Amino acid sequence: MSYYAVTKPGERPRLFIEAGTQEAADLRCGEGEIAIATDRMDDYVASADGLALLPFPFPLPILKLRRWNAVKALRSAKVAAGVAVAGIGRFDIDAESRAAIAAEALGLTADSAAGQAMTVQWKMRDNVVVADIAAADFIAAAQAIRLHYRAIHYRAQQLGLAIDAAADAGELGAIDIESGWPA
Repeated sequence: MSYYAVTKPGERPRLFIEAGTQEAADLRCGEGEIAIATDRMDDYVASADGLALLPFPFPLPILKLRRWNAVKALRSAKVAAGVAVAGIGRFDIDAESRAAIAAEALGLTADSAAGQAMTVQWKMRDNVVVADIAAADFIAAAQAIRLHYRAIHYRAQQLGLAIDAAADAGELGAIDIESGWPA
Protein backbone atom coordinates (compact mmCIF):
# COMPACT_ATOMS: atom_id res chain seq x y z
CA MET A 1 0.00 0.00 0.00
CA SER A 2 1.11 3.54 -0.75
CA TYR A 3 -0.15 6.97 0.20
CA TYR A 4 -1.62 9.37 -2.33
CA ALA A 5 -2.63 13.01 -2.08
CA VAL A 6 -5.93 13.71 -3.77
CA THR A 7 -5.80 17.25 -5.11
CA LYS A 8 -6.12 19.57 -8.08
CA PRO A 9 -3.09 21.15 -9.78
CA GLY A 10 -1.95 24.23 -7.85
CA GLU A 11 -4.02 23.39 -4.76
CA ARG A 12 -3.48 21.80 -1.38
CA PRO A 13 -4.58 18.16 -1.08
CA ARG A 14 -8.22 17.59 -0.22
CA LEU A 15 -7.30 14.32 1.47
CA PHE A 16 -4.68 11.63 1.73
CA ILE A 17 -5.59 8.04 0.95
CA GLU A 18 -3.96 4.66 1.08
CA ALA A 19 -4.20 2.64 -2.10
CA GLY A 20 -2.44 -0.35 -3.64
CA THR A 21 -1.94 1.16 -7.09
CA GLN A 22 -2.11 4.49 -8.90
CA GLU A 23 -5.22 3.24 -10.70
CA ALA A 24 -6.96 2.46 -7.40
CA ALA A 25 -6.06 5.93 -6.11
CA ASP A 26 -7.34 7.58 -9.30
CA LEU A 27 -10.75 5.97 -8.67
CA ARG A 28 -11.02 8.03 -5.46
CA CYS A 29 -10.57 11.34 -7.31
CA GLY A 30 -13.37 13.74 -8.07
CA GLU A 31 -13.78 15.82 -11.19
CA GLY A 32 -10.54 17.62 -12.09
CA GLU A 33 -8.63 15.90 -9.28
CA ILE A 34 -5.48 13.82 -9.48
CA ALA A 35 -3.79 11.40 -7.10
CA ILE A 36 -0.10 12.04 -6.48
CA ALA A 37 1.99 9.39 -4.72
CA THR A 38 3.72 10.50 -1.51
CA ASP A 39 5.75 8.85 1.23
CA ARG A 40 4.15 10.92 3.99
CA MET A 41 1.12 13.02 4.76
CA ASP A 42 2.33 16.59 5.14
CA ASP A 43 1.50 20.17 4.22
CA TYR A 44 1.77 20.25 0.44
CA VAL A 45 0.51 22.04 -2.61
CA ALA A 46 0.34 20.31 -5.99
CA SER A 47 2.56 21.74 -8.69
CA ALA A 48 0.79 23.67 -11.45
CA ASP A 49 1.31 20.78 -13.86
CA GLY A 50 -0.03 18.28 -11.30
CA LEU A 51 3.06 16.09 -11.42
CA ALA A 52 4.53 16.72 -7.97
CA LEU A 53 3.79 17.76 -4.42
CA LEU A 54 5.66 20.82 -3.19
CA PRO A 55 6.00 22.02 0.40
CA PHE A 56 3.19 24.43 1.23
CA PRO A 57 4.64 27.93 1.68
CA PHE A 58 3.24 28.90 5.07
CA PRO A 59 3.51 32.59 6.04
CA LEU A 60 6.40 33.34 8.41
CA PRO A 61 4.16 33.99 11.46
CA ILE A 62 2.62 30.53 11.06
CA LEU A 63 6.06 28.93 10.68
CA LYS A 64 7.21 30.72 13.83
CA LEU A 65 4.17 29.51 15.74
CA ARG A 66 4.79 25.92 14.63
CA ARG A 67 8.45 26.18 15.66
CA TRP A 68 7.52 27.65 19.05
CA ASN A 69 5.03 24.82 19.60
CA ALA A 70 7.85 22.35 18.90
CA VAL A 71 10.00 24.12 21.52
CA LYS A 72 7.15 23.96 24.04
CA ALA A 73 6.78 20.23 23.40
CA LEU A 74 10.51 19.73 24.01
CA ARG A 75 10.31 21.83 27.17
CA SER A 76 7.41 19.71 28.44
CA ALA A 77 9.32 16.51 27.65
CA LYS A 78 12.35 17.76 29.59
CA VAL A 79 10.17 18.56 32.61
CA ALA A 80 8.39 15.20 32.34
CA ALA A 81 11.75 13.39 32.36
CA GLY A 82 12.51 14.69 35.85
CA VAL A 83 16.04 15.19 37.10
CA ALA A 84 18.55 12.74 38.52
CA VAL A 85 20.28 13.80 41.71
CA ALA A 86 23.49 11.91 42.47
CA GLY A 87 23.26 9.64 45.48
CA ILE A 88 19.47 9.87 45.73
CA GLY A 89 17.71 9.16 42.43
CA ARG A 90 15.45 10.76 39.80
CA PHE A 91 12.91 13.27 41.07
CA ASP A 92 9.71 14.36 39.36
CA ILE A 93 9.82 18.08 38.59
CA ASP A 94 6.28 18.89 37.54
CA ALA A 95 4.65 21.86 39.32
CA GLU A 96 3.11 19.80 42.12
CA SER A 97 6.34 17.91 42.79
CA ARG A 98 8.44 21.08 42.79
CA ALA A 99 6.07 22.66 45.32
CA ALA A 100 6.25 19.61 47.59
CA ILE A 101 10.05 19.44 47.31
CA ALA A 102 10.40 23.15 48.08
CA ALA A 103 8.08 22.87 51.09
CA GLU A 104 9.99 19.88 52.44
CA ALA A 105 13.35 21.61 51.91
CA LEU A 106 12.08 24.70 53.69
CA GLY A 107 10.89 22.61 56.63
CA LEU A 108 14.19 20.74 56.77
CA THR A 109 16.07 24.04 56.68
CA ALA A 110 14.05 25.28 59.67
CA ASP A 111 14.57 21.99 61.51
CA SER A 112 18.32 22.14 60.85
CA ALA A 113 18.47 25.76 62.09
CA ALA A 114 16.75 24.59 65.28
CA GLY A 115 19.44 21.97 65.75
CA GLN A 116 17.24 19.02 64.87
CA ALA A 117 18.97 16.33 62.80
CA MET A 118 16.25 15.21 60.43
CA THR A 119 15.98 12.75 57.58
CA VAL A 120 13.23 12.37 55.04
CA GLN A 121 11.96 9.61 52.81
CA TRP A 122 10.81 10.48 49.32
CA LYS A 123 9.01 8.66 46.55
CA MET A 124 11.09 9.03 43.41
CA ARG A 125 10.02 9.29 39.77
CA ASP A 126 10.18 5.49 39.39
CA ASN A 127 7.91 5.08 42.46
CA VAL A 128 10.74 3.70 44.59
CA VAL A 129 10.77 5.21 48.08
CA VAL A 130 14.23 6.33 49.20
CA ALA A 131 14.47 6.35 52.99
CA ASP A 132 16.74 8.30 55.31
CA ILE A 133 17.78 11.13 53.01
CA ALA A 134 19.78 13.50 55.21
CA ALA A 135 18.36 17.02 55.50
CA ALA A 136 21.45 18.58 53.93
CA ASP A 137 21.29 16.14 51.00
CA PHE A 138 17.59 16.81 50.42
CA ILE A 139 18.08 20.58 50.60
CA ALA A 140 20.94 20.29 48.09
CA ALA A 141 18.70 18.15 45.86
CA ALA A 142 15.96 20.81 46.03
CA GLN A 143 18.48 23.41 44.93
CA ALA A 144 19.67 21.21 42.05
CA ILE A 145 16.05 20.64 40.98
CA ARG A 146 15.34 24.38 41.07
CA LEU A 147 18.40 25.16 38.96
CA HIS A 148 17.64 22.34 36.50
CA TYR A 149 14.06 23.54 36.05
CA ARG A 150 15.27 27.11 35.62
CA ALA A 151 17.76 25.96 32.96
CA ILE A 152 14.97 24.21 31.02
CA HIS A 153 12.91 27.39 30.95
CA TYR A 154 15.92 29.57 30.19
CA ARG A 155 16.70 27.42 27.14
CA ALA A 156 13.10 27.67 25.97
CA GLN A 157 13.23 31.46 26.41
CA GLN A 158 16.46 31.65 24.36
CA LEU A 159 14.84 29.67 21.58
CA GLY A 160 11.71 31.81 21.73
CA LEU A 161 13.78 34.96 21.26
CA ALA A 162 15.67 33.40 18.35
CA ILE A 163 12.38 32.33 16.74
CA ASP A 164 10.93 35.83 17.15
CA ALA A 165 14.07 37.36 15.60
CA ALA A 166 14.12 35.09 12.53
CA ALA A 167 13.66 37.25 9.43
CA ASP A 168 12.67 34.45 7.07
CA ALA A 169 11.97 30.72 6.83
CA GLY A 170 15.65 29.94 6.20
CA GLU A 171 16.76 31.64 9.43
CA LEU A 172 13.93 29.97 11.30
CA GLY A 173 14.87 26.53 9.99
CA ALA A 174 18.51 27.08 11.00
CA ILE A 175 17.58 27.38 14.69
CA ASP A 176 18.67 24.20 16.44
CA ILE A 177 15.89 23.52 18.92
CA GLU A 178 17.18 20.06 19.87
CA SER A 179 20.48 20.97 21.53
CA GLY A 180 21.42 23.19 24.42
CA TRP A 181 18.94 21.75 26.90
CA PRO A 182 20.16 20.71 30.36
CA ALA A 183 21.06 17.04 30.62
